[in-house]
Amino acid sequence: MDSEKFQELVLQQLQALAEGQKQLFEGQKQLFERQEQLAEGQKQLFKGQEQLFEGQKQLFKGQEQLFEGQKQLENRLDSLEKRMTKLELRLENEVIPKISALFDGYQLRGDQVENLKQYLDEKLDGIALDVNYLIGRIVRHDTAIRELKQAK
Repeated sequence: MDSEKFQELVLQQLQALAEGQKQLFEGQKQLFERQEQLAEGQKQLFKGQEQLFEGQKQLFKGQEQLFEGQKQLENRLDSLEKRMTKLELRLENEVIPKISALFDGYQLRGDQVENLKQYLDEKLDGIALDVNYLIGRIVRHDTAIRELKQAK
């Protein structure tokens, strides 16, 4: 092999390496963009949780209004027994199941966030391994190119 062909081969290899690095950088750019999208999704999830908390506050305000109604009912001794029974039934049949459902939903959200975190951690670990592998390959190629230059 003469030196021109060798130089041409080395230039082709360098161009291939440069193209590989360009693709790697593009991949990293896309990864960062997706991470930003994920962060935005998490912000929206937290906003949803804040809305849930706000709904719970409103529910608790509603309970306070019910207790105020109980005080008014105590002043009316004739209808106290009937109204208190209705209120207890309402709490047992409507409010407590709703609070339980809200609490279950809150716990489910926490589990979902934890599962998402674990999933992303695993994916990021895999990506880190791939990036480290590619970096190792680039270093080996750089070493081979230097050895080829020195042998020349």
